[in-house]
Amino acid sequence: MDRKEKKERKEKLSQHMDLSNSRFTDYEIEKLESIVNNQETLNGQIKTKRKSYKAFDSEDRYNVDEKSTYTFCSDGSKIRIIEDYEKKYDDGQTESSHIIHDTAREILKLISDVFIKIDSR
Repeated sequence: MDRKEKKERKEKLSQHMDLSNSRFTDYEIEKLESIVNNQETLNGQIKTKRKSYKAFDSEDRYNVDEKSTYTFCSDGSKIRIIEDYEKKYDDGQTESSHIIHDTAREILKLISDVFIKIDSR
């Protein structure tokens, strides 16, 4: 696609997500457009990723459980993915965070890693 066409397509995408002055390949633009076109199908989908591992410090060994829950949200205009992260240690300590991913780069990565592979080709 030529520069003019890419600029027009990016302007349309910017109505749905933060492009943050990022550079995108033609394929990434097509993939983002596919996400926008499928936002009704994706809206409300929840995916959870879990990971457990053993960690060590100078005194002991302990088990760690991590859980990230991702929710695809769209209100018809803005698209975002909300991540609720929780880390539990076997000694009772916990850490948690609530992260809103709303940039095009973050959305592209999370769609590919967590949700579905969207291929616009």
